[in-house]
Amino acid sequence: MFRKSAIILVIFLIGTGCSFSTDGIGHLAEICDNGIDDDGDGFIDCLDMDCQQECNPVENCDNGVDDDGDGFVDCDDADCTAQCNSQENCNNGVDDDGDGAIDCDDTDCAASANCQTDEICDNNIDDDGDGYADCDDSDCADECTLREICNNGIDDDNDGWLDCEDQDCFTHQVCNETEETICNDMIDNDGDGYIDCEDTDCSSSPQCDPQAETNCSDGLDNDGDGDFDCDDSDCDASPYCNPESNCNDNLDNDGDGDFDCDDSDCDASPYCNPESNCNDNLDNDGDGDFDCDDSDCDASPYCNPETNCNDGIDNDSDGDIDCADSDCSGSAGCIVEICDDYIDNNADGDVDCLDSECFGVSYCGDCDPYTGAGCASGHCYIDKTNGFVPRCFQTGGTKTSGIPCNGPNDCAQGFYCTDGGYSSVCLNLCYPAVNDNCPNGRYCREFTDWQYVTGTVWGLCWYN
Repeated sequence: MFRKSAIILVIFLIGTGCSFSTDGIGHLAEICDNGIDDDGDGFIDCLDMDCQQECNPVENCDNGVDDDGDGFVDCDDADCTAQCNSQENCNNGVDDDGDGAIDCDDTDCAASANCQTDEICDNNIDDDGDGYADCDDSDCADECTLREICNNGIDDDNDGWLDCEDQDCFTHQVCNETEETICNDMIDNDGDGYIDCEDTDCSSSPQCDPQAETNCSDGLDNDGDGDFDCDDSDCDASPYCNPESNCNDNLDNDGDGDFDCDDSDCDASPYCNPESNCNDNLDNDGDGDFDCDDSDCDASPYCNPETNCNDGIDNDSDGDIDCADSDCSGSAGCIVEICDDYIDNNADGDVDCLDSECFGVSYCGDCDPYTGAGCASGHCYIDKTNGFVPRCFQTGGTKTSGIPCNGPNDCAQGFYCTDGGYSSVCLNLCYPAVNDNCPNGRYCREFTDWQYVTGTVWGLCWYN
């Protein structure tokens, strides 16, 4: 019975197309291009971590294979741009392509002449790239025994000429080498493979003297050659002996640790000496800008106008306050009101006699009869006994237009008691110069219309 059931199960599985592909430990493996979650982990095809390598191949830039299958191989693949654009320079001591190998240690330099260490002495080629071919190269001294050896002090070919005096040596390397010309520039100037003090040409150079000037700013002759500090040629490259060349570039040009105005070399620079006078029309610091055009003067009172012309404070610290400061010459509060030109000269909203600046002027009176301004009591009335100009009263009334009154201060502010006698009533005041609007169809009649009245600018809203 068991054997029969097993056979039926196998036939069923085969018939349903079940796959037995696994990951090696009995689990179903993800197939990365069938649109099915084969391993049942909730992720399909390239979304499954099992497919990371297959779905995201990385191009190897030097194996001749299209690793990522995009149709481009090695340096033809855009993925290799950075690596392929960096080419190793084979004789500069720098890892130019950033692969960890420098110059001849880099496989990129395998074919470089600079990395050929052996000269072949009979092929007319400069195999080691030192500028000398075959027997002209010192490397071939042993193979070229039939010629003059150019640096042994012996007339090897018995022609009467020694070493570099022998025509055999005229083109030889040892007879055409230039000396190391600069012994502190980290460059192999004569191309002999030795740099600066490693080259015997520099044995007598002060830069290679162990007793060279060791400190270029201590006032001492450290090497005992009679010169000290910057007077000693040993210090020619010292930052202490090469002043800061630019005092406004945020760079330490001379490499002494201080830059721009922090460097004593810049003590006399205009960038380090601010404009000393911001009101003399001179470019005191020589930087091309003078007075308020120079940023040094940004905080100067001469370059910052008085900000408030009516606060009793010297805002710009130039010694002048409010209207006494020329900065306030155009300020409304600093323009004097002219009291008889029908213009609001100081732009404060009050014209002529209505402006408090005009209180006390003979034809304006002492106060404003409309509002009582100018009087400590707040009561200001036109008084016919005072030439029909306003003056202050200790008390005031409340009566308005058409109400009988007795005396100038029996009416409310803005009204006039017509006579003070039996038929006196309160009528609206008016100021013909700026406001002749009267109520109830009446017109503004100046007090001077009455023959006996002079010296006043006020009027009365009179009957038509």
